[in-house]
Amino acid sequence: MDLDGSNRLLRLIAIFLSIVSAAHAFGYMSTMAALWGSGSSPVKSFSVCGIDASSGNPRCWGTFAINNASIPPANISLWSLTGGAYFACGLTLDGHNPVCWGQTPGSIVPAAFQSVRYSTINCGGWHVCAIRDKSILPGDEGRVDCWGNNDFGQCSPPITIPMRSITAGDYFSCGLTQYTGRVVCWGQMSGDHNDSAQRNRFNQRSLFDTIAAGRTHVCGILRKDHRALCWGANDHGQCSPPEGVAFSAISAGMFHTCGIRLDNHSAQCWGDDSVGQSSAPAGVAFSLITAGDRYTCGVRLDRDDHGGVECWGNQVAAPPDLGFNASQGVCVESSSCRSTQFELAPLVVVAGDNLTETAATTGCKICSPCATCGDGFYEAAACGQSRDTECSSCAACRFHEHDRCTKVCERYRRMGDDGRGSGRKKPAAVTAAKSSVKAAAVPFLAGKTTVMAVVIFSLALF
Repeated sequence: MDLDGSNRLLRLIAIFLSIVSAAHAFGYMSTMAALWGSGSSPVKSFSVCGIDASSGNPRCWGTFAINNASIPPANISLWSLTGGAYFACGLTLDGHNPVCWGQTPGSIVPAAFQSVRYSTINCGGWHVCAIRDKSILPGDEGRVDCWGNNDFGQCSPPITIPMRSITAGDYFSCGLTQYTGRVVCWGQMSGDHNDSAQRNRFNQRSLFDTIAAGRTHVCGILRKDHRALCWGANDHGQCSPPEGVAFSAISAGMFHTCGIRLDNHSAQCWGDDSVGQSSAPAGVAFSLITAGDRYTCGVRLDRDDHGGVECWGNQVAAPPDLGFNASQGVCVESSSCRSTQFELAPLVVVAGDNLTETAATTGCKICSPCATCGDGFYEAAACGQSRDTECSSCAACRFHEHDRCTKVCERYRRMGDDGRGSGRKKPAAVTAAKSSVKAAAVPFLAGKTTVMAVVIFSLALF
């Protein structure tokens, strides 16, 4: 096979893999960013930026005054956001080009990168890395560009390995390879030139859906069961996630980590809780989450008050502007969400006497993972195109005639809490993760046959 034929084959494989993992390509990037810098500062030191769903404009609030970290550029619409140490960056809504503000050197985008279209971007302590999107240059997609401080090699990515997801800490960066989802890191985990091996203290064969870096640690969501796996500094338990819990999203701060549970969309945190940064509100479902140094913020699925934003830790305040409506996630250009997702309803904006769809989500969709029912609950209504899974307690099963109730709850009662009659209760999120995998298997296999047929047909053309 000649070189041109090999390149064609690689592109086909990339298309196949993108079908499998398209929903997990954003990594740490979202539509809200908690900036770093409050680690050694007094209480109430914070800065948060979010994208307004009605306009796409970034709005920031907080107490950071260094280099105008809380003052974004005016009259610009953004597709996504990410935060670093006293600075933030985003990708424009129309061209996915990088825009940054706040403390230098990370906030200074080199001229060579200002017009490049990126699929994802992430800020570290004092540097930024981004992954190139579709380009007119052959083989350019997946290439990583970095700028800012490079004292420890954090801005020197491997140039021969295309990536699909990126994250950055204080002095290091990590990415997920485009074709396999394996982790590749560069730089130093803690700024110590002798700790390079620290960033690789995990199973190198592990495949991830997404990863998120704190200042000196990394946590990721494993593809096989959606559990969290972490490595790096663990002096406050920030690398010790709860066992048996499946997550759909994850974000890391300085000494703590938070994730969104797959079973009910609630936030669960671990690590340092000295100022309440790991004390997530109970019974609240989130569409996204972002962790700062000593605080955490999320966007509620029900929107509620304060534009849908809820924060905890370090006495962080919600956005003061009651006219702000936070975007609930990064929108994707697609005709429909995947079978394991549901579409979040677009924000309706009142314009005079007319109701119009928000400008920031027109022409694309915000998709959220379907909730999965854990032990003691049954699926009363399946996840649909525009609705989440409805889970009901098995305690109410005897009052309803429901096939799912009978199959799930009767077996649960008869065989014991863990389904084997042992009386030991299996973690709910483990059951949720298995159910999610089974639900995703059917459309995956159906698509796999078609894609492989295309690959075989294409090989015949070489």
